[in-house]
Amino acid sequence: MEVCLMACKKFYLTQCSSEMDETLDVDQAVRPEMLYTSARVQTFADKCRRKNVEWGIFSGGYGIMFPWEKKKPYYHKGTHPSKVTEPEFRALLKDFDLKLGDYDEIWFYHDPKRWHPLFERLCNESGIRIRKFSDLTEI
Repeated sequence: MEVCLMACKKFYLTQCSSEMDETLDVDQAVRPEMLYTSARVQTFADKCRRKNVEWGIFSGGYGIMFPWEKKKPYYHKGTHPSKVTEPEFRALLKDFDLKLGDYDEIWFYHDPKRWHPLFERLCNESGIRIRKFSDLTEI
């Protein structure tokens, strides 16, 4: 495995969750950690903030969401990974590579039990080096 000997520009990422705060006003844009309420996303976001690292959430509906970005909730939009079409996947992959292309390493936090083949495909087809991890102590 290749190791950065100089200072690496790292980015930590997790996938979105189906657990959303459905009390949010659909016309009110919110940050991603306010939208995705699963314990995994919340714990990941808290750890990244405490460690002061760059991070984001990969959303089937929005692509890469940075913590400062605000988006309107999209309940019932049908963006489950299994519903993503080939053209939508291509757009998500392009968004992924465009937004994260300046980073030396992408660290993708995941729960192996909830790891959808779409995320694996994204990792395999991206032109960016991606490391998967499932232990938050690696941040």
